[in-house]
Amino acid sequence: MMILKDRILVTRKSGHWEGNRWVNDSSKEPVPMRASVQPSPGDGMDSSEEGRRRKSEISITTKKPLYASDKNRNADIVEWNNEKYEIKTVKPWGTGTRLAHYKALAESLEDHADETL
Repeated sequence: MMILKDRILVTRKSGHWEGNRWVNDSSKEPVPMRASVQPSPGDGMDSSEEGRRRKSEISITTKKPLYASDKNRNADIVEWNNEKYEIKTVKPWGTGTRLAHYKALAESLEDHADETL
């Protein structure tokens, strides 16, 4: 049995293509969801012209799917611990079993420029 003790809010924006341009449809209210949220292994380090800076990343486990961006949809935005994260990758685990779940990696949308190393 999986323990999903954290509460997250998921915002899922829909949209459509008009010619070569993506147009967002009206935003829906965030949906509460149970999850297990953990710091991501190797919490992302980014090398940039400004130097190395931290990008806060989390691993999220849920019973319901989360979505990363693809050609047909925007990535889900997850709010946890008063910070917003964008879903980058999602993998289903244990499909077809009682323990089926989804593991996602999300990156912070907050500016962590002041945390330059």
